[in-house]
Amino acid sequence: MKFLYKLISTWFLSGTTKKMPGTLGSLASFPLIPIILSNQILGAMIIFVLFIIGLWSTDNYIKYYNTSHDPKEVVIDEVVGQLLTILLASMYQEINCFSLLLCFFSFRFFDIIKIWPVSFIDKNIKNSLGIMLDDIAAAVLAYITVWLFCYLFLVYAEQNTINYSEPKRLYIIYSSSISMGNT
Repeated sequence: MKFLYKLISTWFLSGTTKKMPGTLGSLASFPLIPIILSNQILGAMIIFVLFIIGLWSTDNYIKYYNTSHDPKEVVIDEVVGQLLTILLASMYQEINCFSLLLCFFSFRFFDIIKIWPVSFIDKNIKNSLGIMLDDIAAAVLAYITVWLFCYLFLVYAEQNTINYSEPKRLYIIYSSSISMGNT
């Protein structure tokens, strides 16, 4: 059972790397993205089940391996947080390569920086629930960031739509001002 706790908590050992285990754990969640995006209800159920399994495995991993409050190799929380960010984003926008990258980087940003409420959860809940919940909070903040970015991009794009008749009009205005000597 001890190895099972390690296998799940480190998301099939992806968290056991020396450098950037959280980032690699987030990337290791990507094979599940097609399933999460194919059906949002199924996606939510998978994320919920991973959350519950993550609580169980992380709690036992900490006990059996006698590790710190939030060991770096435990990345099941990153998997759940990354998938939640993508699921939330998919509810209100089309997911493409750009939005996946935006979800990935925004989640990693909030997971690493740990602004409030992520920092509050990380400091005050010292068990497997705290380990899992701080990434849920980071996922929600990442989703809000992705939504705002996409909304502002759409507003900007609508305001700056290219009108293909516009260059002709500008040329006419410019050429008439030259002929009048108003350069």
